[in-house]
Amino acid sequence: MFPQEFLRPELQNLEMFCAGVDAIVESQRTVAKNYFEDGSVEAACPPLRALLEIMAHGSFNGMGTCDRSFRLMFTRESLLASDWYRERLRTKQTRDIALWQRHVRSLEGFRAAHHQSQDGIDVDGRFEIARTQLARVSSPAYLEEFVGTIGAEPFHCELPVGTGSATV
Repeated sequence: MFPQEFLRPELQNLEMFCAGVDAIVESQRTVAKNYFEDGSVEAACPPLRALLEIMAHGSFNGMGTCDRSFRLMFTRESLLASDWYRERLRTKQTRDIALWQRHVRSLEGFRAAHHQSQDGIDVDGRFEIARTQLARVSSPAYLEEFVGTIGAEPFHCELPVGTGSATV
């Protein structure tokens, strides 16, 4: 289907090789621009967002891919120190608080409806566990338990409530 020169770069002349590289670069530029057009770039971590900026527009804050400052964005320390990452941790905490609040409310309702233990269920014990966990996940120290994990996606591009989609 393709001529040998096309499939084997070492057989190409310089003009053909450069045209192939240009086609690859243009294709990647188009892909990167799509992230900006559909808004999904907003969910990208800082180093990936910077890379997409460079791919789509040629630079990021005046930097290119060879700049030391750009390359340092890809370190673990840089990512963990970013606002993007802290927001993911706060989102995780917010969702965990909501979860344990639901558990406490459910157990309170169950306890109010059933004044006695049901079929060996230790409702009071479970209620105390839920309250303890709610206090734990609500504390500022809880965020530190998750440093190094992915946290939770804030879903910046959520659909409005009531559109039939589930929001978290």
